[in-house]
Amino acid sequence: MINKEKIAISIDSVLLEKIDEKVDKINFKSRSNVIESLIREWLKLKEDIWWLIIANDNNWNDSEYPLDIPKCLIEIDWVTILEKNISILRKSNINNIYIAIWHKKQMIVDFLKRKWLYEKVNLLEFDSSDMTWKVVYDSKLFQKYNKLVVFLWDNYHHDFNLLDFIYYHNTSNTHLSVVVQPIDASKWYWNIKLEWNNIVRFVEKPATKEDISFIVNTGIYLIDSKVVPENKWNSKLETDFFPDYVQSNKSKAYFHNWKWFHMQDNKTLNLFK
Repeated sequence: MINKEKIAISIDSVLLEKIDEKVDKINFKSRSNVIESLIREWLKLKEDIWWLIIANDNNWNDSEYPLDIPKCLIEIDWVTILEKNISILRKSNINNIYIAIWHKKQMIVDFLKRKWLYEKVNLLEFDSSDMTWKVVYDSKLFQKYNKLVVFLWDNYHHDFNLLDFIYYHNTSNTHLSVVVQPIDASKWYWNIKLEWNNIVRFVEKPATKEDISFIVNTGIYLIDSKVVPENKWNSKLETDFFPDYVQSNKSKAYFHNWKWFHMQDNKTLNLFK
């Protein structure tokens, strides 16, 4: 017999209404049954996913103001992008966090130690920015977990709802979900061409007006591990895998409607000062 204890909890009224809608007296006889089921589902979900922050870029498109640190250590409101991405995960009690590093690796390691984060993450070290998929494939972690969430190094998302993103992916009958953002100056980014919420094309820095979609990829992805390409060591997520994959497979766009910025030059960074 399973031992159970009674507890008192406070729940938002809107959320409680959604819980009550699930009480059908057949599958769920009470609010407690629904809440317990949702908690079990979320705990299983966390065990099913591995979380990768790729912190591997040294490009800074500003010759007047050279950057002497990895982009992931750029500070926004006195907090680095790397810390902000880790915070998104830790707020959801995610612990199996992996960080892939190559550019100025020791600087990132020293930073994590200084911030008491080193023991709370796992590092995957590699030798070149072209080895994105190699570090994923060689780690063999995709064989242990069914899903992979990727955070790219130089993107800032304000108030990103990780749980809603995962729920969207799991209920959308898709193997790849990409966080996107409507934006005016989209000709400098990876444009996402959509049919409804289905991604049909990736276009980097469109050369023609027809290819400008004003919807851009913002650097967070959820990928089912079974579609991770085998042995494509030199392929990159955005230039090789995504453009080919979306042409023949169902991929979904998840809209992030809060603030998002891509750290590409000093002008972008000044938006936060």
